[in-house]
Amino acid sequence: MQDRVLIQSREEKLIKQLEEIAGLDITAAVRTLGQREIYYQILRQFCSGMEETVGILKDSAEKGDWKSWTLRVHSLKSVLRTIGMRTLGEEAAQLEEVGRAEVASVCRERTITFCTALIDLQKKLRGTGLFTSLRETVPTKIRLGVLQDKLIALKYACNGHNSKEIEARLADIRNVSLSETADKSLLVISSLIDSFDYDEAVDKIDRLLHSLQKPQHMEEFSILIIDDEEINLQTLQFILGTEYILSTACTGADALRQLEDNLPDLILLDIMLPDISGFELLEKLKSNPATVQIPVIIVTGLSGEEEEERGFFLGAVDYITKPFNNAIVRARVKTHIRMISHIRTIEKLSMIDPLTSIANRRSFDKRMRVEWKLSQREDSNIAFLMIDIDKFKDYNDTYGHPQGDVLLKAVAHTIETSILRASDLVARLGGEEFGVILPDTSLEDSLVVAERIRANVASLQVPLANGFLTRITISIGVVSASAQTMSMEDFISQADKNLYKAKEEGRNRVSWGAL
Repeated sequence: MQDRVLIQSREEKLIKQLEEIAGLDITAAVRTLGQREIYYQILRQFCSGMEETVGILKDSAEKGDWKSWTLRVHSLKSVLRTIGMRTLGEEAAQLEEVGRAEVASVCRERTITFCTALIDLQKKLRGTGLFTSLRETVPTKIRLGVLQDKLIALKYACNGHNSKEIEARLADIRNVSLSETADKSLLVISSLIDSFDYDEAVDKIDRLLHSLQKPQHMEEFSILIIDDEEINLQTLQFILGTEYILSTACTGADALRQLEDNLPDLILLDIMLPDISGFELLEKLKSNPATVQIPVIIVTGLSGEEEEERGFFLGAVDYITKPFNNAIVRARVKTHIRMISHIRTIEKLSMIDPLTSIANRRSFDKRMRVEWKLSQREDSNIAFLMIDIDKFKDYNDTYGHPQGDVLLKAVAHTIETSILRASDLVARLGGEEFGVILPDTSLEDSLVVAERIRANVASLQVPLANGFLTRITISIGVVSASAQTMSMEDFISQADKNLYKAKEEGRNRVSWGAL
């Protein structure tokens, strides 16, 4: 309890000191960012890198390296606006325009004045309690699952009334942050424990855990943030880090390297990068089949309509302007993530047979192409089982089409449960015909699978509406080969010929033949 009083006292003093700095609008900055902790963190980062920033500005102005100079001024413009130094931020914006015109004498003169103002601001910030620890560490944003695990461990410790274990577990959550509501609950839990009211603390932990529960089927989405400014990266990580899986890249080249290995669901792209224009990178992304479908949100401090129009023309889906507004960033990202989720649902439904709930022909064709390329590359065998229900037309004519649908669903389920590997695919190819793709499977092994499917279907009893049971059999044509030895069309045709052979030989059997 005393620790919290001390922290509160230090923070009140710090706020007063910051408010005394001319031009620093702390209220507006905190309102925009959403939390004071991230604001303090940005201020510290701003101060710690100031000597290097000023050195780069002066050096690039002296050498006439206006690209590096403009890039640095552009970043400072956004950062200054973020921390609430609007007037100095506007000075950076005006300086950026002068730099674009490359008026050397004016740029050098104004650079010196601007750098003096930056160093003066740094000194004033360092003179506050900003670098006196308000707490052991700045609150760390953590993922939901991590906080849940920590809370469960704390709950068990409280149940056991083990003070040392409780203190150790409580230390794990004192400096974490998830959301405003959860953070308030954590403070209440901490206060109850400090008062030795462990039973009430357990009740509050249970309530918090219940509120944090999310559906098991909830998807996790990944976002790649491409920005060369460390403060921007930290801010976006703080805003989005608890809801999404984040990765970062500081250059266009680094982003392209990462995209070769992992494709995110969404990209946040800064326009001003050190090695390539963000517009050029966007053009590359939209011309690459692997990344063309990934939505890209432009992140920029540029405010011109021409830049915005160019971004949309090249394929961007939205814009986020700097300085970042916590609520706006989260809302815009959430909007596009929700659209991605809806598109995935539609795509998933379009790949599933509505009657049997297994893969449909479209899904089969897509998967077969993937596995065929893999077989070609690795020279491994791929097996395919073509399955047909024997005398299905007679069954339909005898019992009616609704009962035929019942049979199709029962057979599909039986085939699917006969497959033991997650890598195998069962699909309805059309009517009473099914297909099974078995990657990396020899003829001998595929015959074992085929016989298991045939036997399981033969033992299947399908009930009629009146309670009577019906039986059915299937015929299976099997083929197994390396994709290096034949075309995919011939491969599938061979399975069809083997299925026809099984029918000719009396049905209810597995057939294969020489390729």
